[in-house]
Amino acid sequence: MEDTSKISKAKASVKGRDYLTLPLGRGVELRVARTTYRGAERIDIRTYIPYAGGTPGPTKKGVNVRLEDLPRLVDALQRAEAEAWAEGLLDECTDYVDHGIAPPE
Repeated sequence: MEDTSKISKAKASVKGRDYLTLPLGRGVELRVARTTYRGAERIDIRTYIPYAGGTPGPTKKGVNVRLEDLPRLVDALQRAEAEAWAEGLLDECTDYVDHGIAPPE
């Protein structure tokens, strides 16, 4: 029987549209998805870990953002990206081109 004790019970039954799965190492992933939680559309950014059989499951480590807050979150992330780019902390090839993403101008 699969151990689901660490799976967030609220997320275990929620289906959504996945936008990003980012491997973090040792089978751990960061996932970004649009979900429905308690009848409201949300953006879920959550850590997933492998369980018995290798099936990844959500953990309690993450955030669930209201869709109406998404523009402010995206703006903050874009400002953080622009600063990191300006400081030379991001590489055009490995951080952008290799992932099919255009670097900031």
